[in-house]
Amino acid sequence: TACRFHRSLLSLHTNADEDIEELMTERMILLFNKTNQKSILNDEFYAQNLEWSKQKVPCGSQKCLYRIKSDPQIGYLVASEEHSSRRSILLDLGWQLAQQLERDYKIKHFLLGPPQVVKVSRDLAKRLRQNLYVEKTREMLRGKQLWRRYPKGSIIHVQKVQLAPKNHLLLGCVDAKIDSFQQDWPTFSSLVKFKKSFAKTFRNGLDEAKRLLKDEPCLVKDFQVIVDIRGELYHLDFDRCFGSYGRKWQMNSNITESCLDSLDKMNHFVQETLMNDTLMNDTTSESEDSSSLQLTTVAR
Repeated sequence: TACRFHRSLLSLHTNADEDIEELMTERMILLFNKTNQKSILNDEFYAQNLEWSKQKVPCGSQKCLYRIKSDPQIGYLVASEEHSSRRSILLDLGWQLAQQLERDYKIKHFLLGPPQVVKVSRDLAKRLRQNLYVEKTREMLRGKQLWRRYPKGSIIHVQKVQLAPKNHLLLGCVDAKIDSFQQDWPTFSSLVKFKKSFAKTFRNGLDEAKRLLKDEPCLVKDFQVIVDIRGELYHLDFDRCFGSYGRKWQMNSNITESCLDSLDKMNHFVQETLMNDTLMNDTTSESEDSSSLQLTTVAR
């Protein structure tokens, strides 16, 4: 049913955006009520199951992350109702793409289930607005920006996710993400215990990511992965691959090549710094062994 619905949307060729939006809203709510009824009623997202402590709730431009009480490593991404029907399509397509890439390319990601539709009650609206913190600006949400999020009676989209490991770096293709990665690398790399193993895992992960980007160039759009202290890569935000009506973005080949080139440079940067660290550690160990031998000789 979902596939037939998506195909029907893609076949629409009209400039009457309001009519399209109305049609999508009616049919998407009907579709989700039929296919995800169990998810909507699932008590996993009941207000009493979420962590409502005074700690900050991290938010991006469109989604916030709420932890659950029973497991601090599990939470829910909650998207606001803006463009609700289109959001439903994109999140659903993103979930399907994540499953496909996990199966075909063995990638890792944090999604634990399909998106769900939830209607916001008065109590839930009040709770969802507590302590919202925008990580990019490092500011708490206040005023109109706060009240636009999760109003009473609105339809929101929630998706169960595994939280990222505590120690990680964000890697992307654009200059800002590359600069941030290199700036944070010295502190992060000091936490890496098995540097040779990290280097190999990281290199293999980037090689697979490059193959993926060649096969699915839509993922070049705002490409970003999280790197943990073992060198494992976790892919993010699969819904970015699709435009407003479910079509995959067609990326310029020059942009794709630029992204691949950036990943090659980052791999070289990581391999070189880790090799230098390993050589330095080996030299230090040899020096310590030599000093120990001399002390032993003197003692004799």
